[in-house]
Amino acid sequence: MQIKSFKKEKSNRGQTLDIERQTIERAMKETMSNKAAARFLGVAFKTYKKYAKMYKTEDGVTLFDAHKNQSAKGIPKFGKRRHDKASIIDIMEERVPKTFVSVKVLKTQIIQQGILEEKCCRCGYQEKRVLDYKVPLILNFKDGDKRNWKLENVEFLCYNCYFMCVGEVFTNKQLSVMEDYTDVRPVKIDLDLPVKHEQAIKDSVNLENDYIYIEEKKPDDFGSDLIANSRR
Repeated sequence: MQIKSFKKEKSNRGQTLDIERQTIERAMKETMSNKAAARFLGVAFKTYKKYAKMYKTEDGVTLFDAHKNQSAKGIPKFGKRRHDKASIIDIMEERVPKTFVSVKVLKTQIIQQGILEEKCCRCGYQEKRVLDYKVPLILNFKDGDKRNWKLENVEFLCYNCYFMCVGEVFTNKQLSVMEDYTDVRPVKIDLDLPVKHEQAIKDSVNLENDYIYIEEKKPDDFGSDLIANSRR
């Protein structure tokens, strides 16, 4: 494909265009896509597109269409791995986008990197469960905005302090499963524990209501021997 010789083009109104042909061609040589070319020239994409479509190759294809790269060939792919090594502090302070980081990952990183001590910020509770050494803590956002991850806006609260200071810890359905043994509807609960530990807990407290306690039926003559002995 050959490109026409460089020269100033004029619009239909006879006015010299703001972006000359050679300027667009130079941007095309230095970039891999139209968007990158617009960034290279420091202009808005719509402005670049407007002028790139005014110039054509000898084959009649506009410079804009000739520089399309819809498959993104040769362009580095930036995805989740881009932020793998980013400091959690940089993410919390919004110096790095938090697009690829969940609140669960945020909580884990805050603990692992020692940003906040693994204990309740109100009462200091920090006892660990013997099964997996987890502390019953909830990551609380002081202003109620779960998108505000700044250090001054996050804190750890134990279940009790969260209940007293913020709101409900469990839903009514969850409480019903834990408290009411007459609810026989099967409910699947994920305790996020090793399989053997999780099954042992479920079997011991019947969290999923697999059975109902039935009082043992006593024989009709239960206690008759005690009555007979008392009359002697």
